[in-house]
Amino acid sequence: MVNIKSRNFYIRDLKKKDINRTFLKSLNDKSINKFLSTNKKKQTVTDALKYFQYMKKHNNFYLAVFSKLNDELMGTITYRQTSKKSCAVGFMVSNTKFLGKSDFFYAVKSTVIYMLKKLNISIIQAATNKTNIQSSFFLLKLGFKMIGKSHYSFDFVKYRNTQHEKL
Repeated sequence: MVNIKSRNFYIRDLKKKDINRTFLKSLNDKSINKFLSTNKKKQTVTDALKYFQYMKKHNNFYLAVFSKLNDELMGTITYRQTSKKSCAVGFMVSNTKFLGKSDFFYAVKSTVIYMLKKLNISIIQAATNKTNIQSSFFLLKLGFKMIGKSHYSFDFVKYRNTQHEKL
């Protein structure tokens, strides 16, 4: 169970009750989901619950980031363990007013540090759509290094820092 708090936001496990009309609206918002692999298909409650159950069944982390100001969902962060020493991260801002804002950046950074320690892993991997320049810069700012590119994506990796990382 994840429970991370800061001055402006808090992060906890996504709950079934979080998958509501507002959540679905963000999944289907073209300005938010244009880089998701599911962007061409309208997402339903059933689709969202299937993914939620899949993440839970496979002991992956599906996290919700909320603003402390009004308990508004800022976005989601997922972690899937890919090997004993590595996992993959994914993130999505759920509301356009949080795009490009530092609070979501620090939320993701907090979870990166948390996961490196909690899972005792050495590597966190990420991939982003090649046209999603904002996400690429976001990952670079988080300390990820670009390690490859394909026709569709840029691939990034973050290695465990041997020194104590600070926010």
